[in-house]
Amino acid sequence: MKDQVVKTNYKIAVALLRQEKFDEAVLVLLEVVKLDPGHFKAFSNLGVAYKNLKRIKEAGLSFERALKLKPGSPEVYNNLGNVYTAME
Repeated sequence: MKDQVVKTNYKIAVALLRQEKFDEAVLVLLEVVKLDPGHFKAFSNLGVAYKNLKRIKEAGLSFERALKLKPGSPEVYNNLGNVYTAME
């Protein structure tokens, strides 16, 4: 049951990101990572949503969490580098 909720909510969040509804996507992604704290893609997309909302600190924390789950991810390293640059 929980796995199905995570899967469905993640798909909803991705659709919201594509529609550039970043505030709504954040809320759904927070539910996903609450239910599945090891969901790499959810943390990575949470970082993307936060970055688009100019919530740079939260974006950085989300990308860092994604890297802990999947070390060496080039996409996340790139996004994290962009966040660090925005912090300067």
